[in-house]
Amino acid sequence: MTSLVSHLTLDAIRSGTSLGTGIDAVAAILVVIVLIERELPEAWAGRKLAGLTESDRFRVVSVSRGGEARLAGAELVGQEGDLLHLAVRKDALDELEARLGDPTAVGHP
Repeated sequence: MTSLVSHLTLDAIRSGTSLGTGIDAVAAILVVIVLIERELPEAWAGRKLAGLTESDRFRVVSVSRGGEARLAGAELVGQEGDLLHLAVRKDALDELEARLGDPTAVGHP
């Protein structure tokens, strides 16, 4: 990963667990989302960038191509020189790096 852009913190609050005292327990789950920029690996050129989406773990948000940024849609195909802007859960950085290194692992030709 080449550059860290920023961190976003999301607090997902879930409630409803009774403590038996009439007081509901509230569990807070802290998830850190990292926004990164990454040059498109050569192996991804000519492939759908949808293969770089893994549910709620990571996804391409936008792509800079030829000096213009565009939102990443499901049909967007990577081109040499693309700069990817990705949102990644901090605990999924290694998983994303592995996916970037092996595009054939996801079945997106």
